[in-house]
Amino acid sequence: MYRLILALITTFTLISSCKTPAATSTTALNSPEIVLFKKIEAASLDYKWFAAKAKVTIESENLSGRGRMNIRMKKDSLVWFNFKKISIEGLRGIINPQGFTLLYRTKNIFEKGKLHDLDQKYHLPLTFIEIQNFLSGGLPLPYPSTIIYKKEKFYHMISGRNKDYKIEYKFDAQLNLEKYVMTDQQNRTLLVNLSKKDEELGIYKNRKLTYYNHNKKLGILEMDLSNIEINVPKKMPFTIPEHYTEY
Repeated sequence: MYRLILALITTFTLISSCKTPAATSTTALNSPEIVLFKKIEAASLDYKWFAAKAKVTIESENLSGRGRMNIRMKKDSLVWFNFKKISIEGLRGIINPQGFTLLYRTKNIFEKGKLHDLDQKYHLPLTFIEIQNFLSGGLPLPYPSTIIYKKEKFYHMISGRNKDYKIEYKFDAQLNLEKYVMTDQQNRTLLVNLSKKDEELGIYKNRKLTYYNHNKKLGILEMDLSNIEINVPKKMPFTIPEHYTEY
């Protein structure tokens, strides 16, 4: 599954090491696949601390609803969030690379598990890095050496691979990224539609993730980010009350 991978300098190094005229190198650097790759690369935040609010819609077999989330994260370390409906906190959770803990406030129960349990129970096949990327507006990156460019009518597309995913990106005629699709080795697919690009931050604040297993639709997760704060440390209060029982 996708991770923050190879910087573009890898491609530059390969190009500069080839015994070709300078004009050829310049052309290569301005080729459609490199131009579009750089747009994808630029549409992710570089942060140590991240905080935001979000409108959330979830539709799945085991979990459905709408509400608002507060999100706080420390890069590569911790995700903290709470979920509210009508100003009442119904869920609070923390996620780290080792696993997750969820507090169901209205039921006085808690749930703990490994990240693969989220996949098995909620059909959400995301690693910790992918969860942070999705919550912060980040995009998956392919290995630059695998990128292929294609044009169809009014759309521009590039595809590539990283360690776990085949990734395809679709741009409109003005080279705005509309969506991307990730497919893993088990033929599970994540389709992410993007909108509401924040020109100052460079990220897409609205993303609608639809996930499939062998073409069977399993659910939808849509997030609309607002009040984004970068590199402002936040407290992440989390304790399991003594009267809560494990789910």
